[in-house]
Amino acid sequence: MFNIQLPQIEEVERRENYGRFRIEPLEPGWGHTLGSSLRRILLSSLLGAAVTAIRVEPLTEDMAGVEGVQEDLLDIMLNVKQLRLKAKTDVLQGGTRLTLRPDGLGTRPLTAGDLEMPDGVEVINPETPLFTPASEGGHWELELLVEQGRGYVAADEQMNTPADMLPLDASYTPIMRVDYVIEHTRVGQNVDYDRLLLEINTDGSISPEDALSQASRILTRYANTIANFGQDEGEMAEAGPQAGPTLADEAANLPLDSLGLSVRTVNALKRANINTVAQALAVSDQELMGLRNFGQKSLDELKVALSAHGFEKPETPEE
Repeated sequence: MFNIQLPQIEEVERRENYGRFRIEPLEPGWGHTLGSSLRRILLSSLLGAAVTAIRVEPLTEDMAGVEGVQEDLLDIMLNVKQLRLKAKTDVLQGGTRLTLRPDGLGTRPLTAGDLEMPDGVEVINPETPLFTPASEGGHWELELLVEQGRGYVAADEQMNTPADMLPLDASYTPIMRVDYVIEHTRVGQNVDYDRLLLEINTDGSISPEDALSQASRILTRYANTIANFGQDEGEMAEAGPQAGPTLADEAANLPLDSLGLSVRTVNALKRANINTVAQALAVSDQELMGLRNFGQKSLDELKVALSAHGFEKPETPEE
């Protein structure tokens, strides 16, 4: 087997919502391989919370504004899309609503900090402006739907928007920016090894080191799936312990289609490249809940179907 020297990881700089990490030594060329993979996962695959729909009343006759509010509806929607949120997974199962009513607020400009927040949900940027009441004693009302997911989902792709709300583009990712630089480093007499310098900027809902850890675990899960392909139990044991549950070959190859799941649930799983029982069991409940069009009802359906076929999904702690 190819013998490699495992790298050392060091956090070389830390500021609010920013971390700079040094990973070395890496085999020649591996710096770009690892840096590009981690950057892609950090920007697209970490769970986050976002506003996915809005209800604001009463609308004007032309549906372009809100009675008793200075800003028009489009401006309010653009302001709401700037909100950055942090929430516990169990709070967001099925989505949760944030509300804002005029009681005692006067005519001052209202910000995200004025929203009525349920326990377990936090606005990272409470100074973000929402709108300005036109007069005291108005009868307007604002309600926002907050859900958990990954990456970016356009408004026209929001499938579960309540009938009384307007869908919004949702940027779930908690990562604002990722950059990496590759330098040469020395190992003994060899000077062509790689040093990876990775910079991570978050929105404050997750620390840079936690983000790096989560991204690395996702990369490891993908690599283990490929590494186990075509291997029998003896070869897998010789290769060492693997992440995730060990299943019999027939269980690993059993397609999800055979569990009798609804088309909606199967499509949501297949879209995430989860096609077999083994793959479904290896993914945490939290990660499943972050899939597009996969909510609490789909998770319950999956667990019931797995149990009916003799499989038990292990409980996974929140990250």
